[in-house]
Amino acid sequence: MRCKRKLGIAIAVIGLMSAIGVFAVAGKCSDSAFAPTSPAGVFDLKNWKLAIPVNTNHPGDPDEIKQPELEDYQSQYFKLSSAKNGVVFMANAGGEVISGSDFPRTELREMTNLGANLAAWTSADSTHTMIIEESVTHLPTSHPSIIVGQIHDADDYVLLIRLDGSRLFVKVDDRAVAVLDDNYELGDTFELKIQASGSSIGVYYNGVQEYVLNRQCNGCYFKAGIYLQTNIQKGDSAESYGEVLVTGLSITES
Repeated sequence: MRCKRKLGIAIAVIGLMSAIGVFAVAGKCSDSAFAPTSPAGVFDLKNWKLAIPVNTNHPGDPDEIKQPELEDYQSQYFKLSSAKNGVVFMANAGGEVISGSDFPRTELREMTNLGANLAAWTSADSTHTMIIEESVTHLPTSHPSIIVGQIHDADDYVLLIRLDGSRLFVKVDDRAVAVLDDNYELGDTFELKIQASGSSIGVYYNGVQEYVLNRQCNGCYFKAGIYLQTNIQKGDSAESYGEVLVTGLSITES
């Protein structure tokens, strides 16, 4: 996290101050002057845009938050955690949905050129990696199912990570292809890595490769956040919600 790097600088400065006889106290990141004040202070958002489950006069249908607005954006759907060490993504079952979907989401979509253009890459050219450190903290009541990370191509999802109750698994072509955790407990933090290179896409869970899809990815991009798999037609109330805490997020190309 950015906060950690800044705290490291602060500690070095404090050490120098102590050497010359100046007294200082270094607190935790969340208590220091370097604590983030918005989600953009936790991880780099310059090459993302955000979809939220409301439809107002704001651009997007439903609303989309793009750069430079995203740099300072917070709402009930996307906000700094109380500990200031992560970003809370929330979506409710009665929320607005994008065209072609039945379910609400609060989800980041990969962009390029400081958020100006949609990412659309091919795995044949280079290696593309997304790493998410996250925990699921709440599930909808009647249909406790959410998606926490995806890789899309130009037409549809290629591979996604889904939690149904306590079963965390990889889904490809509308079927479960690998179980990451058969007894996931809400609040447990895990690291998810999706890496596309050449003609394969690998899924790593807590540093261990759990699945490889033999497929080249074209017109592709990553998505991260929370995408419900329920709505009021499935029996959940409009207020029933899912929530994910993301404490680390990065995308790289090599």
